[in-house]
This record gives sequence, C-alpha cells and structure tokens, in this order.
Amino acid sequence: MWSFELDTPSLRVELATPPEGPWRYQAVLARGDELVAVVDDDVPPPRNGSLEIRTEGLWAELIVESAYDHVSLGCEAFGLRVDPPLDLSVPLLGDRIAFGLDLGFETEGPLDAIEGGYALPCLADGVILDRAATPDDVRAARAEVDAGRAAAGRTDPYRVVVYVEPPADLPAGELADVVGASVRDLGAAGATSVVFQGSAEAPEAGPLIRALAG
Repeated sequence: MWSFELDTPSLRVELATPPEGPWRYQAVLARGDELVAVVDDDVPPPRNGSLEIRTEGLWAELIVESAYDHVSLGCEAFGLRVDPPLDLSVPLLGDRIAFGLDLGFETEGPLDAIEGGYALPCLADGVILDRAATPDDVRAARAEVDAGRAAAGRTDPYRVVVYVEPPADLPAGELADVVGASVRDLGAAGATSVVFQGSAEAPEAGPLIRALAG
C-alpha cells in the first residue's frame, strides 16, 4: 500500500498493490465544501513489474526516483465531483470531470516506522488539475505551472493532458467540427494532448471515432 497526503490543498492518494487479485486506486481532493474523487477498486495489475496502471478512464503511475528521498506521482483520469460527506463504501454519484496530477515528493525529515511500513514527511511540488474545461482555463493553469516551475528551476518537459467529453447526440458534421476546434484551441492554449471520451448519454463510440478519423 502506497499512501500520499497533502495538507494544502487537502489531497489523499492511495494505491493498494496486493500480491494477488486487482489493485485499488483512490484519489480524493477537497477544496472547501467541494470534493473530487477518483476511485477504482478493480485495476488490472501491470505485467511489467512497474507501478503504472491503466484501465478505462484511469492512468496513474508512481515512480520511486530515489528510495526514501524522491517519488513522482502522476494521474490522468475522470473523477466525480460529489457532495460531502464522502462515503467510499457505497457507489458514488456526482458530476464527471477531468482530473490530473503531476507531483513530486522530496523527503524533508527522518523516517518513522509505523505498523506495516514507514512514513516520511515530504515537500510536494507539482500540479493538481481538476477545473480546466476551456482554453482559457488551460491557459491560466499553464501560466501558473510555468511560473512555479521557473521559480523552482525546473526545465524538464511536462505534459498537459486535457480530457474532453463532446456534447451528446451531435450530427456527424457538427461533432467533427467540435473535435477539430477542441484540438486547435486547447493546443494553442498549451495542452500537449487532448483525449476525447464518450458521455453516459451517448456511450456509442462509433460517431466519435469517425469524427476523430476525419
């Protein structure tokens, strides 16, 4: 079990890696009275021995850059915006939104032994993105990220992935126009990738695939 907690903003991420059976991933972000949750209790374990998981609507990766010193955490997923209090023992209901993490944790104090493992105080640096729905949102988020990275002296490349759920039941021509405009406008705003996902109202993937191919 890997577990990460931030104080500001309030964020908890857990990756359970049992030796047999599916893995479990949970990320819960709290901003005031608003909660965003990404929960998947049936994640196929990776076959290559890494800590990178991929399943429908979720990609996440944990990289131990330097044992007990530096860990990187990434996530690209669809989460749910839900009302508090949060009860993870029952199916969640809420508005589906895009959610992303790109965080680094560097050790800031001594290791403490706890039941079943250890705990380390860390300084976290990176990006938590749960609100970028328009090009202006992406542009504003990218400006803050770039400023923070410049202040920290970081020059390594990083990805800005935006998930888009096109309006349901659009005619084929209009859907193709929406797809093209989204790629153009979000790319110009600073997105490095745009991922399209069907909606619950229009789960059939055929029209979206044809629009992407066009």
